[in-house]
Amino acid sequence: PSTSDRDALGALDAGDTGDLGTPDASDAHALGPGVPAGSSAWVVYQGSFAQIPEADRFAGTFDVLVVDADPDVGRFDAAQVSAIRRPASNRVLAALAVGSCDSSRAYFLSPPAGHSSCLASTNANLGLKADNPDAQWMNPADASFRSLLLDYAAPRLIAAGVDGLYLRDLQLFDHCAITT
Repeated sequence: PSTSDRDALGALDAGDTGDLGTPDASDAHALGPGVPAGSSAWVVYQGSFAQIPEADRFAGTFDVLVVDADPDVGRFDAAQVSAIRRPASNRVLAALAVGSCDSSRAYFLSPPAGHSSCLASTNANLGLKADNPDAQWMNPADASFRSLLLDYAAPRLIAAGVDGLYLRDLQLFDHCAITT
C-alpha cells in the first residue's frame, strides 16, 4: 500500500473509528504465523462495515485489519469480512477482549447457555474500567470467564470467517494496584 493511500484513509484514525499503527519490521513477526512478510500497515477499526467509505481501498491499504465480528453487535458479518479479506495480501482479525467485558456484548448481562454472564462472574469481575464506564475489568484466569471466552465468544468470532483473533485489554495488570 502506498503512503498516500494510508494518508487518505488517515481519517479512520479519528475518534471511535479506529487506531492506525505502523509497526516496524521487528513487530510484524510478533503478529503471528500467516501474517504477510513485511507487514507494515495495520488498523484496529472500531466502526461498522457500512461506515467504510471505500471497502476495496480499505482492504488494499492495510496488511492487517482488526474488526469487531461479534454477531450480536452487528458491525461485521461473514459476508462483510469476506469483502475486505484478501488472503494473498492481508489478514482480517476479530478483536476479543480478554481482560474486560463491554456492555455492548450480549453476554455482559445475559448468560449464554452453560455459561455465566460477565456481571454474574463475581470472581472474575474486577470493577469498572475508568476509561470506559460501560465496561468491566475481568480476570481471564477465572475459569468461568475463561470458558465464556474460549467456548462461546471466540468460536462465534471465528465463524465470521476471520483469519484469527486480536486479543485486547491485556493491560489489566496496570489496572490492579498493589496495596500493602
